[in-house]
Amino acid sequence: MLKGIVKPLTLYASVLIATVGIGTALYLSILSPKFSLPSPTGPYKVGTEVRYVVDENRGDPFSDDPNGRRELMVQVWYPADQDSRGPVAPYRDKRATAPSETYLSLVDTHSIVGVPVSGLQARYPLLLYSPPWDGVRGDNTVQAEELASHGYIVVGMDHPYGSEITVFPDGRIIHSRLVLGSPFLSAAEEEKFVRTVEREVKIRADDAISVLAALERWNAEDPRGTLTGRIDLDRIGIFGFSLGGAVAAQACWLDRRFKAGIDMDGLIAAESSRDGPRAPFLFLLSESQVEAETNRLIVGSAEYRELEFDRRQLARMLELTKSGGGQVVQMDGMRHFNFSDRQFYTPWPSSDRGLVARLLNRMRFRPNFERAEKNARMINQHLFAFFEEHVRRLK
Repeated sequence: MLKGIVKPLTLYASVLIATVGIGTALYLSILSPKFSLPSPTGPYKVGTEVRYVVDENRGDPFSDDPNGRRELMVQVWYPADQDSRGPVAPYRDKRATAPSETYLSLVDTHSIVGVPVSGLQARYPLLLYSPPWDGVRGDNTVQAEELASHGYIVVGMDHPYGSEITVFPDGRIIHSRLVLGSPFLSAAEEEKFVRTVEREVKIRADDAISVLAALERWNAEDPRGTLTGRIDLDRIGIFGFSLGGAVAAQACWLDRRFKAGIDMDGLIAAESSRDGPRAPFLFLLSESQVEAETNRLIVGSAEYRELEFDRRQLARMLELTKSGGGQVVQMDGMRHFNFSDRQFYTPWPSSDRGLVARLLNRMRFRPNFERAEKNARMINQHLFAFFEEHVRRLK
């Protein structure tokens, strides 16, 4: 009896596989077209390397191995000479993409893999980058390449078990264990969300310190030879997008080696929320919707609770910069994902919409690349000006 159904089932399976394959190709071609990143504008070309870091002094609170050490993956972008040649890095490692995002591995960056650091200067100031909630080290490649082209060494960090996907050199793939849920559905859910944010911010700020320690070792003696003696460890800054912005503030609070920081449309949490970042700090925020939206919402609703959270965050940022220095800049017309590369490849404001809605949206609209490039230029100008004043020009 089994013999009588094997052939039909095989036929049905082949048809199903073919249909799924065609559907997947259609999905990726319509929903996820290949895109280009804007070219860096600085006088240097950009080199890049991906590196593995282990902090033997820290355990990993998320690892299934009770004796496991905290492992990190970082990407270094740095100034290279104009005559540098070589293969360019893909925007994303194919292994570190979700099935619907494999097209990201087909996008070229402007960074050349493994070329020497430019000899035009003896040393270059250092900037660390922390990504958003479940983001990865390359989520702000546009900013990393731009800053590197102007003479900064930029180091982006994956935060394993928080970043969406982290791929280690031995092939292990670590997925995020974060669950966002509905953080403003109730007061209890909001409190749970705040606790998670505080935990993540502290862990990721400690990651930044671990990466600094690795950079100190590589500056003293780099096994690859690229970074030996090339990092100006007296001139260090940090920036981050969304949750990464809170990490930047906490890292400045935690370690005075960070001379300045920038929070790109993020929040503030943990000790830095109480004491301030304790370094020159820029909160670069999207256009505020709090006043315009709050009055029309039902008190106690999830939307109202979220906007009240935003209101308290903004008030705290303004208070901290007033008493401790720094600046809050709200950028007209900017929304949250305008502060990351995502604006170049998704026309929708967030990823929580249904597949059908996104597909229909993509069929009707294409990303506004001209507008996205304008947004990126404005953000780049703010980052460059702030770090030039508070990091490069330190006495």
